Amino acid sequence: RWLALPLLLLVPLLAGALYLGLGTPAALLEQSGGGPGAMDIEAMVDGLAARLEQAPDDAEGWAMLGRSYMVLKRYPEAASAFGRLRELVGDDPRVLVRLADALAMTHQRVSGQPARLLRQALKQDPENVEALWMLGMAEAEKGRYRQALDYWQKAEGLLEEEPQARAELQGLIRDARARLGMAQADQKPQQDTPEPGARKETGTAAIPVEVSLDPALKGAAPADAALFILARAVDGPPMPLAVVRRKVSDLPLTVRLDDSLAMMPQMRISAFPRVRVEARISLSGQAKPGPGDLQARPVEVDTGAPAPVRLLIDQRLP
Repeated sequence: RWLALPLLLLVPLLAGALYLGLGTPAALLEQSGGGPGAMDIEAMVDGLAARLEQAPDDAEGWAMLGRSYMVLKRYPEAASAFGRLRELVGDDPRVLVRLADALAMTHQRVSGQPARLLRQALKQDPENVEALWMLGMAEAEKGRYRQALDYWQKAEGLLEEEPQARAELQGLIRDARARLGMAQADQKPQQDTPEPGARKETGTAAIPVEVSLDPALKGAAPADAALFILARAVDGPPMPLAVVRRKVSDLPLTVRLDDSLAMMPQMRISAFPRVRVEARISLSGQAKPGPGDLQARPVEVDTGAPAPVRLLIDQRLP
């Protein structure tokens, strides 16, 4: 639920000078009105990648390529580029944070390798706001809200000149405090006995989703093509409430869409009575639908429905 914030908030607000001000081809074209289209931008970035094959020791070029891939949301390739940059320049904390961000977006979690990189960066730069923010997310992913608060409260004090980012972080802090309070209440020795048939309120909603590919479309997409499984509010904003990214090679699979995958604290599955569950194979690797993508018929469900949602990917976008 905390994962999208580095991209949605930290990149434009805190790392704007890094991602947008240092010459990334994609970012420069995004800022110019009437510039080349998406295909031209992709071609420019792919051209930079081809040039770096001939100049593999160009650290500045790898940094630019990694930033461009992040802007284009090509996260696995961004991770590879930042990994090569790390080989060239060593464990610079800025590079470690960029690599951690790309890996977190690739795997949809901050815990694990991204968190290890962030802790390494923080040892060298104890006031690195992005590292503090994302390490808080890693702790929150594990339900360790007290530890998350330690990181976030320190980051909050470093954001006085970034009011929008600070306000968003304060929202996370409030939410973590509320969850911490609920966790403490759950540990009280005296509990009210629920009435028979009463549903236990956990403050979250979870939807199991089974996804499979129509045999008729087997081979229609590469095994490493991106598979997006998401939930949107039936009556609400269009942005997804939860997103899981996998690969075609993972099919068939079962995933769980719940509040831990929320893009923002106020945009949780449990905040809406009904959601629309979708599954799509993206040939471009981008979250936005494109020609030739394969998708399932969406299914609308009540949040927290105990029965799994079954999605069959059997349609091709024109």
